[in-house]
Amino acid sequence: MRSNLFYLPNYNRLKSHIYFIIRIVIFFFALIPMKVHSIPIQDLDNPSHYRFIKISKDIYPSMLPFDEIVQVVKIKEVSQNIYLLIPKNLEIEWRKRNLKYSILIYPKKFSEIDPAHKIRFNNGCISSREMLNGYKNNRLNELYLSCIEDEFPGLVKKVSLGLSAGQRNISALQIRIPQIQLENPKKELISDRDKIFIHCSIHSNEIISTEHCYDIIQYILISGLENPILQKLEIWIVPIMNPDGSESYWKDSTNKGRKNGNEVDLNRNFPFQWNSGSSKASSGNPTSAFYRGNKPGSEPEIKALLSLFEEHRFFFSLSYHCYANSLLIPYSIEELQNPEPNLLATMGNRLTKGIFSYRQDKEFLAKKNLYEVDGTDQDTFFHNFGTYAYLVESSHRVENYQKVPLILEGFRPIFKNLLTVYNESWKIRLKIQNEKGIPVQAKIRNNAFEYFEEEILESNTAGIFNFIAPNSNKVKFEIEARGYQNKIVEISPSKDLLNPILISMKKAINSNQSM
Repeated sequence: MRSNLFYLPNYNRLKSHIYFIIRIVIFFFALIPMKVHSIPIQDLDNPSHYRFIKISKDIYPSMLPFDEIVQVVKIKEVSQNIYLLIPKNLEIEWRKRNLKYSILIYPKKFSEIDPAHKIRFNNGCISSREMLNGYKNNRLNELYLSCIEDEFPGLVKKVSLGLSAGQRNISALQIRIPQIQLENPKKELISDRDKIFIHCSIHSNEIISTEHCYDIIQYILISGLENPILQKLEIWIVPIMNPDGSESYWKDSTNKGRKNGNEVDLNRNFPFQWNSGSSKASSGNPTSAFYRGNKPGSEPEIKALLSLFEEHRFFFSLSYHCYANSLLIPYSIEELQNPEPNLLATMGNRLTKGIFSYRQDKEFLAKKNLYEVDGTDQDTFFHNFGTYAYLVESSHRVENYQKVPLILEGFRPIFKNLLTVYNESWKIRLKIQNEKGIPVQAKIRNNAFEYFEEEILESNTAGIFNFIAPNSNKVKFEIEARGYQNKIVEISPSKDLLNPILISMKKAINSNQSM
């Protein structure tokens, strides 16, 4: 006679639960980075990669092995049916096994692919530790940035850089970690910190880029509060630089999102080398994905960035894109020559150390460009403001979100390396003013580099001038401002930069003296 165990009520349900727990354990072990060597490119918004189906709850998930369950993306449940995205190769296997399901028209909007973003928004504020919970549209991004400001009062400030072409806020986080005085309590605190700028999703169809910004926010606020390098810095982070594109991608069509509300590719609209003459670098055709706009810096998003850089003079910047698996070093235009010595390339190569990319078909490399481009942010940031500006091409674009934490972790060394590069670089910061202490905007030449592209080296309206030197040798500066006597000073760079060195300019004897 059989044991009564086989006839206990709900035994099959208990067995199912046990199998489910085992599968979950296996799944989390599978996510350990040492066990995963590559993630194939399978963009969720690409119908050539996935099939959209409706399947009965009687089949999914109870009749499927765990290694197939983890490949699909569950969209929603309606009555007795479950709606899934399944990889095309898996769908072929299901057909061979004669599984019953219905093929549906592929979702047009990303909000249909990720309807759970509405739930995340309706949940309201959550801990910043929990924000890597799914892709973020502009509405969810606005909520989360406000939540972070509330969670870290005095540390974090949510700032609007201005309005987009579609009259949406371009929101940034300004992060300043309080300095801790342990070894020398009498040491002067830094009143005017050095600054780093990071922005993501200037092309808002590249939505993993936004997640890179949130990964950096988490790293700073969770792991970096006692980091002495971060205590020297002010970090500005813009997770969605193109809110119009985000709105279009999520609500209208996943074929949109690259351009802003004026249908301009923002990363072809920056003033330096705008419309350089190459028909491949950008387009004057408004229907092109690379439309540069009708004039340089025409777009409100670009004007907001130029104004921000003019005011703050960032030492470094990172711009996150997808998905060419590269770090791009200015100048991105092939025939342009970097200053010598080529500190841009030296530092850029240092940023790539320790990166682990899960892209199976493309090695991560530091390079000058991917193809012909002009009017880009990184070139303008360096040429016009002296910012060491790098563009990070992530390895993937819009994968099943369960894979995203691995991708982010593999790229995190770039930001950590940037902090080290900043800390170890030889820096000079000047504040140029007249004899009454009024800031002076001045042109500045130096003997540390040889320049080839008429780079703009000048202080801002507050008289601030930031400079990274190639080595510890003294740098000779010649400072020239309208209405003032030219001044030559020699200054030793420092790695442990504190407040700016004051340079006092005397009025010119001949008031008609000009630059």
